[in-house]
Amino acid sequence: QNGPAAHGWLAHIAGTVAVPAADEASHTETNAGGPETHSERSFGDLLQWAWSGYERLGYLSCSHPLDASDVETSSALPVNFLAADICDLGRMLVRMLLQPYKLRVANAFQGNPAAAAMEPPPSVHEFPEPLQHLLLWMLRSQSRQRPSARQVLQSRWVRRPFDCPRPLCCCWSLVDTAPTSAKPSDLRLIRRPVPPLSQMSFGNSAAVTDEWIDALALHHSRSLSRLDLSGCFSLSCTMRPLQALSRLQALEVLRLPCEHWCEQDIASCLLALPSLTSIDSNTHEDLLKARDALRTQCSILFNVRMQ
Repeated sequence: QNGPAAHGWLAHIAGTVAVPAADEASHTETNAGGPETHSERSFGDLLQWAWSGYERLGYLSCSHPLDASDVETSSALPVNFLAADICDLGRMLVRMLLQPYKLRVANAFQGNPAAAAMEPPPSVHEFPEPLQHLLLWMLRSQSRQRPSARQVLQSRWVRRPFDCPRPLCCCWSLVDTAPTSAKPSDLRLIRRPVPPLSQMSFGNSAAVTDEWIDALALHHSRSLSRLDLSGCFSLSCTMRPLQALSRLQALEVLRLPCEHWCEQDIASCLLALPSLTSIDSNTHEDLLKARDALRTQCSILFNVRMQ
């Protein structure tokens, strides 16, 4: 399920399958990533099916043994055989999409699996329309109605936002705005430039270190607009994380750990953020106190002459 590997596999079979001209034309993508035919079921139906059968999604397969006679006359694999792979890939993608929601439910009902099982699936509005159409297309019951690997790569959702194929395992970004306790393994996701992150909450996450802020500054400086670092006391008290934060030029909202850096260093960092409009109340209060103390010092200096 590795992203680049999955994408490489998809690109490989895209060049392997031979799609007849009539079929290629009939599967032309329209609107948001699917064929111009009435879907057998709605995305809500698909979501309910996947939610109730989540544990089986990683093991189900509609692949079938390949008969040597299928390829004896051609080096290309038959379309109906590869259509099974497309369906399996769709199931895998749905499972990856639902994983963070399932984890939230499990954490909310720890020790009560019966209550967790009664929780409804997420709303269909949590998922962009191009993604909905693509999944419905990939999971059609009739293999001839599914897209080819090339058509999956060319769909609107896969090619967004930079009009280039992206690793399909990047669907975790759909919930990148949700508060979560980051784990050390999540750093590898931050180090990927695609998809660009817009909002991240690392509140009270002990795993977040200076490396995380460096990665955000390197890969997401033009897209990240909201960042919560409150309670992230594994960050060093040096200038390194503040210097990385100062490179987040799109940052509008920032929450910092309380009493972690001196006010002057924080002020220097904030001055370098042209789009910043909101900071946490503790930092704001500390900066006001520092300002008042500086005003008092200036007042004293104004009234005192050097001897």
